[in-house]
Amino acid sequence: MEMFIKVPNVFTVEGEEKLTSEELYLYYYLNTLELRWYRKVIKTNVELLSSDFTLKKNINQNKNRIKEVLDSLIEKSVFESVEVERDAKGSIKTNSTITIIKKADDYYLNREESFKNGYEQIPYNLFEKVNGSKVFNRADQFLIICYISKVKRPVSIGEWTSILECDKNTVQNKLNDLQERKIINVTSGRYYLAEDNVVRQEMNTYEIAEEQVNEVVKDDSPLNEASETRKHNWYDKDFPTEQCYYIYLTTEDDKLKKHAEKRMKLFDKNNFSKRKRDEGLSYAKNKIAEIERQKEMQLKREEDKGIIHMIEDENKFVIKRDNEYLELNNADNLKMTDSIVSVREDHSNHPIANKELFTESVSGIVNGIYRDDDEFDVRISDKVRNGIFHKLLDDIKTQGTVNRYKIDSYRKELLNEINQDKKYDDDWEGDKYSFSPTSGERNDSLAERKREFMLNVKRDQEQSEKRDALKSNPVLAIFDDEEEFNEDDIFSLD
Repeated sequence: MEMFIKVPNVFTVEGEEKLTSEELYLYYYLNTLELRWYRKVIKTNVELLSSDFTLKKNINQNKNRIKEVLDSLIEKSVFESVEVERDAKGSIKTNSTITIIKKADDYYLNREESFKNGYEQIPYNLFEKVNGSKVFNRADQFLIICYISKVKRPVSIGEWTSILECDKNTVQNKLNDLQERKIINVTSGRYYLAEDNVVRQEMNTYEIAEEQVNEVVKDDSPLNEASETRKHNWYDKDFPTEQCYYIYLTTEDDKLKKHAEKRMKLFDKNNFSKRKRDEGLSYAKNKIAEIERQKEMQLKREEDKGIIHMIEDENKFVIKRDNEYLELNNADNLKMTDSIVSVREDHSNHPIANKELFTESVSGIVNGIYRDDDEFDVRISDKVRNGIFHKLLDDIKTQGTVNRYKIDSYRKELLNEINQDKKYDDDWEGDKYSFSPTSGERNDSLAERKREFMLNVKRDQEQSEKRDALKSNPVLAIFDDEEEFNEDDIFSLD
């Protein structure tokens, strides 16, 4: 299924809510970072943004520009809320977490002016294609794509200059580049003789090249003129270091990439250089994977902090449904397939406890299966299961939490009442079953009852034999109190 981001129509038409091309470009990218498990929430920082999102060629300039554009989005109230940390000068801190809450889906609906109403769904692969443009073209070309997607009608050059806020020649160059790279199709307006006997041309019609949407940008696309600022020796005679290979795989400098690829082909002539090249590429790929893993871990930690804050500081009841964290506003909406989320302290790796999220499935709580016992199955009738489930709902409504001990006690009491007239070697309600590939299904609870029964029978038999011995032997009868009886005393009488 193709991924897309909803872009509000008010962002691309004249008015107070219109965004500049850079603002729209950053808005779209931020939306791609929406947390998978906690919808409407975006967590990132300027350092992470700058590693994947480029407005300026220079790294430091890019970070500063991202801060400026983000501040502009905050000022325009594009999001429901944005939490940022600032330095003494009021600038957004580069490495501090930025928490963004998106507006509700219906916020941009039902506007009085129909052309400002609703959204356009912009596919992510179009955003990726624009990223193949020169850095100074990307934001404007992304705005062009969004505007074409919205208006779906002929557009004059004058209208384009107004939308992009640049001169006619610049607009034409940006449009031509998109057309040459087959991202958009342009149908030229026909020429006609006007009433004043002057030959004029109708407005051009623009559309997204849908047949090209799912294709990767070809190698013959214009070279990215970004200049690599990190230190490397690809243009020297020295053998490339591991860092050089990492720069090759992550640079936006197309000229450097092509030069590096030519050098690497030459390494095939020598086994040593070929092995060093393969090792360098392997190092670079592993480093990229590790950086991505660290990013994902950081985002997961930030996401968990948000959920912990909801549970502990806001006293909200949180569940996990279909791998997504949700606030449970009404206990009656809880499903048997949900999991209940709580906060626990982990002392395993540090004397100061770390707080972590802990989830328990509702079905596991109802059936009495703990998280470590996932290989077991418990046989409970729907009637009993529904009774325990509604007891669980009552606890949530009255106490705002789940008392596992109370649920276990209630289940045990209920099952004891149902099973009171059953024999030990019958199948009981609530029995626990396991499965083995070799022995098949096994009723573990029944096996345990049988074992206990046989132990009790053996114990009763032994006690009966002792009593019979006391009655038949006068000497043993002296020790009529079994607790004081000691077989060694029999021999001491002699």
